[in-house]
Amino acid sequence: MSKFNFKQTSLFAAAILAFVGFAQSAQAQSDDVEVTATLREAVTVTTATDVSFGNVDVNLAGTGTLTINPDGSFSTTGTGITSAGSRTVTAGQINLTGSNGINIDVSCDAATVANASAEAVSVPTNIANGALASGTACTTVGATAITVSLTGGTTSLFMGATLDLANMGSVTNTGVFASTNGGGSAATVQATYQ
Repeated sequence: MSKFNFKQTSLFAAAILAFVGFAQSAQAQSDDVEVTATLREAVTVTTATDVSFGNVDVNLAGTGTLTINPDGSFSTTGTGITSAGSRTVTAGQINLTGSNGINIDVSCDAATVANASAEAVSVPTNIANGALASGTACTTVGATAITVSLTGGTTSLFMGATLDLANMGSVTNTGVFASTNGGGSAATVQATYQ
């Protein structure tokens, strides 16, 4: 017959109680994490007016430039481009729409125009927040050219461009050069909320 050992039983019971107490204090703790979201109207970019150099009288062996400024004015430099005071040029207009008062980073790139013979020419562009006499050069989509605030939820940007005869070294044909022709590409404007 075995004897009941009160001392061993008490130590065993104390060990069990200590283990239960430790297990309760080692249990996982919890807390609530609140979730919020600020909903903003998606920014939209809409072309209202395309850039147009109009009719340009050139000598392809020249080294001149024809620059359209964001305000619609133009200037010529060098040789090879006839500067007629009645020239009709058009600056581009891009409308941004989104949440009121939010800052937006705008990036853009150059266009490429091509003729029917697929002879292509790069056309550097620049952009301004408003119809200004000069703008910031567009380098690449994703590299911020300007930052604007959407006042009243809309803002109009204006784009200028430069036709540089020096870029036309391989061009042998005149005709309509357009970004919509094969080998051409439009200037891309991207708007991103800060």
